[in-house]
Amino acid sequence: MKTIQETYAERLEMLVQRYGQTKLAEVINSHAILIQDWINSLKSEDETKTSCTRAIEAVRQIEKLLGLERGWFDQPVKEGEFIKLSNLPKSDETITYQVKQSHNSSDLVQFRLLDIEKYTCDTASGINHNSIKRVDIDRGWAITHLGLDLDDIALVTVYGDNMFPTLVENDVLFVDMSVKDYINDGVYLLSEASVIKVRRLQMIFSDIHIINDNDKYSNQKISIKEKDKINILGKIKRVWSLRRF
Repeated sequence: MKTIQETYAERLEMLVQRYGQTKLAEVINSHAILIQDWINSLKSEDETKTSCTRAIEAVRQIEKLLGLERGWFDQPVKEGEFIKLSNLPKSDETITYQVKQSHNSSDLVQFRLLDIEKYTCDTASGINHNSIKRVDIDRGWAITHLGLDLDDIALVTVYGDNMFPTLVENDVLFVDMSVKDYINDGVYLLSEASVIKVRRLQMIFSDIHIINDNDKYSNQKISIKEKDKINILGKIKRVWSLRRF
């Protein structure tokens, strides 16, 4: 029998599968990174973790925001169950959380940005996290450097010096959120124990090495057969950096 936390996770995944993570995040004024983190926390065996408590609080707020009956998340999912909510966009509408046209001019696109420092330090509270900001970017630049699928792109800020000198604190990363598995060597956005972090993944023989570019930190490695244990949120495509001279 599933635990209540597993039922919450299953219900949340059901909403994501029905309407898409991007649309759901837009409606609840949150970020897809956080939704996935809630699911992971609810599936965790440690029910006492702060991240699990935060996920349960988020579930209750989602019920209110979507007009669901209180306790909807507590009911085990029935086979063939279908969700129809008037509060959510229709499935044929193109609405995304990371990129949203909010100007009369078509020259700009608007990205949402998650401040990792505020998130990992747990200073934000509730579903409407103060760590989320908005950044306007020239559409032509975005298409040239990021491609046409802008709805797959999210922004995060670098926190800490683990990736120094490649990345420094407050660098802005453009993350392809459609990448959920290791596809090739590169820099990825990962989640471990409810902490979001940026690390380099590199295949060496039959192992995937999880690398801090800063030599003062130790690295990890995991067998390619166990790569599913790496919780990948996305892959870094570009970085904006403002350095002092």
